[in-house]
Amino acid sequence: NSWSTRASIPLGGAANGAVIGGRFYVGVGHFNGSTPDHRLYAYSPVTNKWTAKAAPDVVGSTVKVFLNGRPRLFTAAADRSAMFTP
Repeated sequence: NSWSTRASIPLGGAANGAVIGGRFYVGVGHFNGSTPDHRLYAYSPVTNKWTAKAAPDVVGSTVKVFLNGRPRLFTAAADRSAMFTP
C-alpha cells in the first residue's frame, strides 16, 4: 500500500495504458489550446525511462487486446480508433 516515484513522462495530459512484454505503454492526449497532441510512450522499469513510440492519431481509453494471438494496444475516442503493435 504505497506509491513510488518514477521518471517523469515526457508529455503530460490525460493518459491510459497497458502492459505488454514487461513494458508499460501509455497513450497521452494533450491539448495545446484547441490543438490535440497525441503521444505513445513505453516505460521500462529496468531503466526507469520512457521511450517515445509511434504516435496515434487519437488517444482515448487504451487497452491490451490479442489479435491473431499477438498482444496489441487498442485506443478509441468518439468515432476514431487506432491499434499499436509493439
